[in-house]
Amino acid sequence: MTPPVHARPRRLPAFIALCGLSLTLAAPAVAQKVRVQVARGPHYVGEQINVEVVAEGFEENPQPEIRPPQPARGQLAFHGVSPQVSSSITIVNGQMTQSRRVSFTYHFRFIADEPGPLQLRPFILEQNGVTRATAPVELKLREIPASRELAVQLRLPDGPLFVGQRVKVGIDFLIDRELQRNLVSYALRVPLFDNSPFRFLDEPASDAKTELQVQTASGTLMLAGSYQEVSRGGRTYLRFTAERTMIPLEAGTFTTSPPSVIVNQGTKYRRDLFGSRQATSVRKLMARGQPATLEVVEVPTVGRPASFGGAIGRGYTLEVTADRSVVQVGEPIVLHFLLRGDGDLTTTSLPPLNNPGLLDPQFFRVPGDPPPGLIEDDGKHFEATVRVLDSSVREIPALSYSWFDADSRRFETTHSRPISVSVGAAQVVGANAVERRAAERAVPAPPTREPAGAGDGRTRRGSLALSGADLAIERDLAVLRRDDRAAGANGLWIATLYALGLTSLTLAFFDRRRRDLDPAAGARHRALTRGRSEVEEALSRPGPEAAGAIATALRAMLAEVPDFGDAQLDTLLGECDTYSYAPTGDRSTALPDELQRRAAEMARRLEEAGT
Repeated sequence: MTPPVHARPRRLPAFIALCGLSLTLAAPAVAQKVRVQVARGPHYVGEQINVEVVAEGFEENPQPEIRPPQPARGQLAFHGVSPQVSSSITIVNGQMTQSRRVSFTYHFRFIADEPGPLQLRPFILEQNGVTRATAPVELKLREIPASRELAVQLRLPDGPLFVGQRVKVGIDFLIDRELQRNLVSYALRVPLFDNSPFRFLDEPASDAKTELQVQTASGTLMLAGSYQEVSRGGRTYLRFTAERTMIPLEAGTFTTSPPSVIVNQGTKYRRDLFGSRQATSVRKLMARGQPATLEVVEVPTVGRPASFGGAIGRGYTLEVTADRSVVQVGEPIVLHFLLRGDGDLTTTSLPPLNNPGLLDPQFFRVPGDPPPGLIEDDGKHFEATVRVLDSSVREIPALSYSWFDADSRRFETTHSRPISVSVGAAQVVGANAVERRAAERAVPAPPTREPAGAGDGRTRRGSLALSGADLAIERDLAVLRRDDRAAGANGLWIATLYALGLTSLTLAFFDRRRRDLDPAAGARHRALTRGRSEVEEALSRPGPEAAGAIATALRAMLAEVPDFGDAQLDTLLGECDTYSYAPTGDRSTALPDELQRRAAEMARRLEEAGT
């Protein structure tokens, strides 16, 4: 009998027992590499060529810095970078390897302006002192044949233009009606839109029917436009039109390259799965416009008003409001300015507030520099803190603001509305008055003279002290048992004396109370009562006259109770000022009932606040 064979237990692999030593988390060092990739040709003049620079083996941070070459002809524009980080783990025979791959792809767009061979010199990348360069790129650029079936034109205003002036520029793209039916794609370029001395704004158009695509250095621009059929030289064209607002940023003479358009026209087609035509063969056509020269000049200095703040355009207005209307001399008033107008508000500012036509430095202290502005939907806002220097000031005067009208070539001026203010004289205490008051407090009170018979001086002095009184106890029984009826004749006199004494004490009490009252409190009470009476009397006057009288009376009452804080009072004063300074309308009309009620109520509250 064959003895049983017992299978020997298999040993576990050694890498399991020693797994802590056999696992390796090491990433092999990868040398930094860079290469350049260019979209497949053929390449044409005026057509966008995509260029990519790929960098591998660099650290994830910081991002490598790239220095692109300057082409001898054409325009090379950077369009962003795409970083990519990937990790992988590989296990072979128990050996685990982790790798990490970092790459950066830099995107450029190149547009050539002349046919022929062209070399793009190397791109340079640098990170942490390590520099790598790509190989140069050789390009062969072909010319696209011009076609009478296309036309492009740039419409510019007559010059010279002024720095900061808003002008309209238009682009017209014409395409033959038959060519339009077989149009596959088009690329419209306007080099003026890439010119840095100009800024462009795109405003919504109410009559827009389509969008016009314009290729720029920063990407594709979609412009709202319109189109219509036109006839030229016996041909029927579709004319696409779009406009932009241009603002010159600096003076000089600028020549721009002509606009151009390249179209791909389908010549052969096939049907796709859904029955739509797809072009299988295209031909390229091109049209160029005319180059343009723009002359930009500064706003003239001759005849420039002191209230000019750099605004160019037309229809500017300036609104000024104050955060308070009752102040003491030297107290701050915050003025809020709102500037509106048909022009570029980004370059406008306020002139120095102490210039002629603004705030007289004899009566107002103003900031040394014009305040910065903030553009919002309703205009450009400014704030400045001023201080009144003279108690005779009765208003923030109408302030001038001037702008330059580029159409009429002259300066125009607008004015804000005045703001009524009530200015109280500041109370100034001189040093000699302070010293005199302190000296008075330092002088001790004169000693009280002791009356005769005060004894040894230990008697308590005060309002109830007795001096020279006979406090001996009566011991004579005859005197103590005296019949009170014997003194009846003197009872009336005694009662009268007591009554006179009580009356004197009462009068003295009220006189003391009267003398203890603060004279200023009494004057304040009378002023508030008088102010309320003036408000009630003004309600019966015509509207503007009543508004002015009410505002004056309320401000005078507020001066008596400066701690009275109620935003409704400022609102009421502002409405009264509006009625008071209203330039038009029936000035004989009474104030609205609601405004009268609020004025009377506010006068009552002010009077109560001062009592």
